[in-house]
Amino acid sequence: TDALDAALSSTVSRHPTLHKAPFEDMLAGMRADAVAQRRICSFNPDLIEYGYQVAGTVGLMLLPLLGVTTELEQAKARIPAVALGTAIQIINIIRDVKADVALGRVYLPQDEMSRLGVREEDVMAGVCTPAYRRLIRRQARRAAVLLRSAEAGAHQLPHHSPALALVIIEMYREYLLELEYRG
Repeated sequence: TDALDAALSSTVSRHPTLHKAPFEDMLAGMRADAVAQRRICSFNPDLIEYGYQVAGTVGLMLLPLLGVTTELEQAKARIPAVALGTAIQIINIIRDVKADVALGRVYLPQDEMSRLGVREEDVMAGVCTPAYRRLIRRQARRAAVLLRSAEAGAHQLPHHSPALALVIIEMYREYLLELEYRG
């Protein structure tokens, strides 16, 4: 809408380190989701790229709004910001398996499903096998590693921004523990 366009244009003009690339990358992720039967072939590069596109980009978009005003500061904060977004997306994938299946989507890495003996038919039917649990634990461990990377970088943010980042990290860390507890 015109009001949203005006707000975005105003925000971009006030924050010169808010670049166009994360917006374009997010749109690429959204376009990839616009297929009938979405599948992620492998964790790296496919799930990493998808996590960056739909969530890591949000971290990059937020950096200027959190007070990261120079290109040097942005370069230092880029990896932790993307790590946080990607961790959040992996946690959301774990949380949303059932809802995604209803839309014909499986965001779990197909190569790992095959290697661990997780059948797509079982995932689609909501069958929770020991192999499926191993696959989910593997994704959860990856998300936890990414959260630790984000946490280490959060302290580089200016002003009160580290506190905000750390609250988000802790919320998702607790959410991940809750998902693991539920099985």
